[in-house]
Amino acid sequence: MALNQYITHFLLAVFVTIVVVYFKTCDFVRHIETYSGSLNLNEKGKALDTVRSPFQPGDKPCDILLIQLKAGGVGLNLQEFDRILFSSPWWTQAAIEQGIGRAVRIGQVNQVVVHKLILKQEESSNIRNIDTWMSSKAIEKEHLNKSILQMADRHIL
Repeated sequence: MALNQYITHFLLAVFVTIVVVYFKTCDFVRHIETYSGSLNLNEKGKALDTVRSPFQPGDKPCDILLIQLKAGGVGLNLQEFDRILFSSPWWTQAAIEQGIGRAVRIGQVNQVVVHKLILKQEESSNIRNIDTWMSSKAIEKEHLNKSILQMADRHIL
């Protein structure tokens, strides 16, 4: 991994920490939970149960669930949430659509608002648009395959 990727990874970890600390001080947040690959199944279940617990009169009106990329698992339904913030440069368009699909399911009664946070450092690097990078690698591979097949055709015939 290149140095700028380590820096980006570190900055995102710091960002998540700052977000958690900030929202814990807000008077409108009832619960804030993280959901990552480092949690076991019981811990993941507990985090989901916490943010899904019914609101009682006098409760703060907002729950926040911070989910790490690829930590969701199969069948994760999040129709209780109506705001999504993508904050990692490694979200591909397909993963973003799947993430949105977790909130926009049968049972969702609110309009879902989606935001994508882009760090300033990402703007000057190829990390920002991983879809473009992956596409360019696929094109390079396609050209290499064609070259090999053309050389094979010449030598076989």
